Amino acid sequence: MKFYRIKTFIVLLLSVCFLMPATIAHADQVNAGQTPSGISFSELESQIDALVLEHIGLTTPGLAIVVVHEGEIIFSRGYGYADIENRVPFDPATTISRHGSVNKMFVWTAAMQLAELGLLDLDADVANYLTPDDISLFNFEKPFTMRNLMNHSAGFAETFYNMQSENAFDWQSFDVIDGLLASQPSQIFSPGTASSYSNWGTAFAAYIISQISGLSFADYNLKNILLPAGMENTLDEPLWTGNHDFMQNLAKGYRLGAGGNFREDLILHLGGVYPAGSSMGTAEDLARFIIALTPEKGTPGPLFENRLTLDTMFTLSSSDPINHPSFYHGFVRSGVMDSIGHSGGILGFGANLGVVPEKRFGWVILTNTVGEFDITFGLTHLLVENTAGQVLPVSDNLPDASAVEGLFVPLRRTQNSFLDFVSYMVSRITALDENTIRLSFGGFNTDFVQIEPYVFRLISSDSPAMYASLRELRFRMENGKPVHIYATGADFTALPSGRTIPFLISYLSIIIASALFFLIMPIVLLIIFLTKKKKGRKADKTKFRLLTIGIMLCGLLILINNILNIILGFATLAFNAASVNPHIWINYLLVGFSVLIFAGSMIFLHKERESIGVKSRVLFGITTILFALLTFTLINWNFFVFL
Repeated sequence: MKFYRIKTFIVLLLSVCFLMPATIAHADQVNAGQTPSGISFSELESQIDALVLEHIGLTTPGLAIVVVHEGEIIFSRGYGYADIENRVPFDPATTISRHGSVNKMFVWTAAMQLAELGLLDLDADVANYLTPDDISLFNFEKPFTMRNLMNHSAGFAETFYNMQSENAFDWQSFDVIDGLLASQPSQIFSPGTASSYSNWGTAFAAYIISQISGLSFADYNLKNILLPAGMENTLDEPLWTGNHDFMQNLAKGYRLGAGGNFREDLILHLGGVYPAGSSMGTAEDLARFIIALTPEKGTPGPLFENRLTLDTMFTLSSSDPINHPSFYHGFVRSGVMDSIGHSGGILGFGANLGVVPEKRFGWVILTNTVGEFDITFGLTHLLVENTAGQVLPVSDNLPDASAVEGLFVPLRRTQNSFLDFVSYMVSRITALDENTIRLSFGGFNTDFVQIEPYVFRLISSDSPAMYASLRELRFRMENGKPVHIYATGADFTALPSGRTIPFLISYLSIIIASALFFLIMPIVLLIIFLTKKKKGRKADKTKFRLLTIGIMLCGLLILINNILNIILGFATLAFNAASVNPHIWINYLLVGFSVLIFAGSMIFLHKERESIGVKSRVLFGITTILFALLTFTLINWNFFVFL
């Protein structure tokens, strides 16, 4: 305990060099108001400082926080460094930081503007806004609407490929539609029936907006949203690329490495899902966006002509509000807290923006590391009333919670690419008692209590992110078994056939057994060969044995090829056709070569069957069986599918 107190004192003492002076609104407003959670504005500075100083320099090098109330910035402060090496402080007024998915709200605001003008029907088939050529190029399997895109319910699988690059795009020649087509995912569920968060869906919505308006999305956004809101320090990627004056204030993005050290990260450029995650700007600029969205009662503000449009945007937009009570025309309810907004994360940067429209209250937080949840979501806890743990009305005669136990996977998953394995982070639902369940997912545990038949409300979690992203789990039952979980923005489904635990264990066992065999056996055979040669004994160098070793080497090479494909892909995040397809070709070549070797082996086995010993036959059998099983597993997990 004494060590903990000493450590805390040292952190607080050293934290003086991490703080920027806070900007506070008029004293009378500060003294009079309070946050939705009940914190007096006069105590806001000390409360936020206490939260941040526990983590700054430990989970993120720097960040900026801005709080808005009734059209005024009432708190604005930077903490830590935008550039560690040069000790540049993180300034909410001048430091440029990437928004990640927070900028999706610009897309949805644009959609509402076009709807207000009568140029876009949120419930019309989006094909109405495409040219015949576009319709044939995209060739969607199922029709969907702009409202489906806003609710992330257009049916799209996740996409990780052909969407980003370490190199900047030449936006004078880059064709947005080419990027969309290169990364287009399949539709894996009927639009409106489920929800699966989709970057690609947002990017496609922006393409529709550009088609209707006749402007690139970057130009539309600048003209109709950023400048009217007074956001002069925010730009979309086509406008910040090569803009030295703007980029000189960009914070460096970092990742937390081994030993707690921060390492500078790459700047990713998004093409296949532009503009989702492509904008950057200052924290105070995003605060001006909140101010534009929370004008005085009865007035439309600078972004709309009619107040009704703004009021509509802040209402539930889901076609199934009971099972999907999370989407407010693209804005997302913040789990168990009574606010809406959006979080964002892109390599090196994190962001969160929240709004409580009826109180004209909101906040912005920008960090220069991705995945900083303790502060990002901790601030939401601090500022907004957290309804987790409250006494909830419970219906009578509820089914036993054990009925919903099982294993599930997120509906937000890839389909028909070698990255499918990433999606199978299995989550488990277990019953803690007859009315309480636990969701174990991503290393965290979140508990829910049943309030209606098969409807469970969050009561506690060991992850701040879960409080901010989940509120309820609603189970769809078939024949007494749970088959679907309606969650917040990303539903879960029961493990599909062919992906259940016995299958997953079998696939993993095949990979491990093949890796050990193809790695170790060639070494063992080489040692045997050298030992016999050293002792002057005749080594087995028959063509049959050499062909068996050839299949072993093909197995080893195909393992190495696909491991490199995965490692290099994650190291550079370059999951695109140019980097992946050569590995796919190598898979085909190795399998083809091994088939030829196998055919040759069978010929020699027939011709020299009397001279081939039992050990050689057994070794050949094990080698070919393992190679066949390994190939089957790789085919089953789409390692032979070209991007």
